[in-house]
Amino acid sequence: MKLEECYIENFGKLHQMKCGLKGGMKSLTTENGWGKTTFSAFLKCMFYGMGSKKPGSRFDSSDYRKNYMPWQGGRFGGYVVFSNALGRFRITRFFGDRPSEDFFELRNEVTHEISKSYSEKIGEELFGIDSSGFEKSACIMQGAMEIGSNDSINTRLMGLLEGGGGDMNYEAAIGRLTAKRKEFIKTGGRGRIDKDKERIAELEDSLRTDDGMASEEWRTLNESLQRLEKDEKEKKAVKKSAERALKEFEESHENVKAEKGLIKSFICLFLMVLFSGLSAASFFMKLAPIQVTAVLCLISFICLIAFIVLIVLWFKNSKKSDKERDELEDALFESRSAYDESLKELETMQERMDSMKETIKKTKTGVQEQIAALRSRVKEDQARVDILDKALSCMRKARESLSGNYLDAMRNRFETYLKEVAPDNRKTSINTDFDILMEDHGLEHRLQEFSCGTQDVINICARFALVDALYKNEGPFVLMDDVFSNLDDKELSLAKEAAKKLSRRFQVIYLTCNSSRSIA
Repeated sequence: MKLEECYIENFGKLHQMKCGLKGGMKSLTTENGWGKTTFSAFLKCMFYGMGSKKPGSRFDSSDYRKNYMPWQGGRFGGYVVFSNALGRFRITRFFGDRPSEDFFELRNEVTHEISKSYSEKIGEELFGIDSSGFEKSACIMQGAMEIGSNDSINTRLMGLLEGGGGDMNYEAAIGRLTAKRKEFIKTGGRGRIDKDKERIAELEDSLRTDDGMASEEWRTLNESLQRLEKDEKEKKAVKKSAERALKEFEESHENVKAEKGLIKSFICLFLMVLFSGLSAASFFMKLAPIQVTAVLCLISFICLIAFIVLIVLWFKNSKKSDKERDELEDALFESRSAYDESLKELETMQERMDSMKETIKKTKTGVQEQIAALRSRVKEDQARVDILDKALSCMRKARESLSGNYLDAMRNRFETYLKEVAPDNRKTSINTDFDILMEDHGLEHRLQEFSCGTQDVINICARFALVDALYKNEGPFVLMDDVFSNLDDKELSLAKEAAKKLSRRFQVIYLTCNSSRSIA
């Protein structure tokens, strides 16, 4: 694909600027402060949009919405015209304060009708790589030239998926597997397995604690039961004693009754004698002398006295007997009530102990079932973790194997560019993580340990090789923002030729602030 022209309504400091971009190599030489980096950001945002960023006080170079808000106000955006195998199109985008306020439109530049050939994700659909991958490959900016990789780059290089955003996405798959593993095992004991193990320990400890508490409660209840049983025996003995005393009283009362009967007989006899004496006295008073009458009267008086004494004795004994009976009956009633109460307490205590036995049994069974269920889940979860670990290990091994395969082609291109731009440079290599190592005095060193000029030369060659490796057919435009500023004259001349060579396959938009570094 090729860019043809662009128009910037407002973007950062750029305002109502139109620029033709036709040709394989478009070199723009402008003064410092013109807005080369802003221009590069505009072209990228036309294809990838701005996305969203959480607001923060620190500067974030990737927060285009905040960093390139128009200085002079006005509508924020513009358009770009490009052509490819499907035709000529115009992308129009305007941006708001948040993604929901953004505007996107794609039109066929020939018919001027709305086109459905691509969506808002036109950059990913055209180039088969996401925004970050585009920056790490086709966006070569001064001060940020290091070769890098992300999942969409790896996916495209490995040929697993045309376009980097599906379920076969390596980093997404690794992320999902890792996230799933973290559900079970997480640092700080926050995973489900750790929590289940902790819960099992708590339940087992509660079983031991409950056993101790139950044993103590059981001992207390048992002591109370023994005390009640002893009390019941004592009250039973008291009841029996009261019953025996009443029985003995009843038996003795039979004699009293006999005595009462005898007294009654004596009373009747005395009454008869008294009556007879009085009758006789009355009779003899008429016939007998006074002495006889006196004797009879005396006898009658004695009988009367005896009668009165017998009556008093009978009443006194009868009253005493009734009182004793009442006392014995009250004592028997109290002893029976106490005994019945003791029996009820004993039955209640026995019921409590039976209930406690059942509760302890049910509680233990419930806790043991919970422990068994948790242990079973821990075992199942651990098996899942083992499977996830094996899957992660296999995916990493597969990636290493595939990386080795695609890296060979990239290394070949890298060595070719390196020979063209820096033929006298030391032996250099790239590993599967895209780390560049350079040999010096028999030892390999990280590229960052060398001069800025050397780093730029190597990184430029690596970037060119990466773009070549990523796109066999139609690829994106390549943005180069003053990337030759640290090169010496020889390196600069060779690098320009390499850039021209790259522009035969990809459109190159080259920006510089120095005419000596411009590419004719």
